[in-house]
Amino acid sequence: MSVLVDSDILIEVSRGRDTDIVSRWTELTRSDIVILYSPVSAAELWAGARPAEHDALSNLFGVLKCVAIHAATGRQAGYPMKDRAD
Repeated sequence: MSVLVDSDILIEVSRGRDTDIVSRWTELTRSDIVILYSPVSAAELWAGARPAEHDALSNLFGVLKCVAIHAATGRQAGYPMKDRAD
């Protein structure tokens, strides 16, 4: 089993300010679930990273798996959001 995490979650995890998110993240990392991220999320985090955060981001991405996202995947992922916007 795997889970794809969004940049918002990765930002909160890397900064460690939201204890609920950090707690859930800790549970997730202790499970057998593979944690995935997209190149878009990596770009967003690196674009906003402060120099003091570079080591933490390198460590964070070092334990996750980057997965390519195709247009069809993005389209499929967008359908549930469309229902909420109507």
